[in-house]
Amino acid sequence: MSDDMLRRIKRRNKTARPSVERDTSLIKPSDLTQPVQSSLPVSTQPLPTATAASSEVRSPVVAPTPSPAHQSAEIAPTQSAAAGATAIEAELATLPQVSQRRNIRLEVELESLLLSFCQENDITVETFLEACFVEAEQNARFKAEMVTEAQRRVQQRKQAGKLRRVLSQLKR
Repeated sequence: MSDDMLRRIKRRNKTARPSVERDTSLIKPSDLTQPVQSSLPVSTQPLPTATAASSEVRSPVVAPTPSPAHQSAEIAPTQSAAAGATAIEAELATLPQVSQRRNIRLEVELESLLLSFCQENDITVETFLEACFVEAEQNARFKAEMVTEAQRRVQQRKQAGKLRRVLSQLKR
């Protein structure tokens, strides 16, 4: 695991989470005084065991149905949760999708400089790379300079790879 990720995890664990007030708009005042119960009824009857050779189809154990007053209290939070989930999904659809994680190899010195720069600015290496590309697309001169530098670095890496291969063959 990279040092950047470890530092982020440690920093996240140190910060206190904000407290949020409980939303009681869907709960009746009389329900606040009663202990919280699970929304799913629980059956105390043992479940029947099914065997692989059994050709019978057994019906599931049916739990007693809750009273209509209790049912209406359960439906409202479920519907609002579904509406909230739909709203979140709609908002998520408007945001850009992120591709799968990719491993990149960087020069040792540049990696440490880049990681410290990103930590100071509270960004990730990935978002910095994305921002650089977006800016390069908008500025032709900047893009040309970046491509020239990248091509120079590719040639250096190819040369280093060839030298490592030759050195490895000589050692055999």
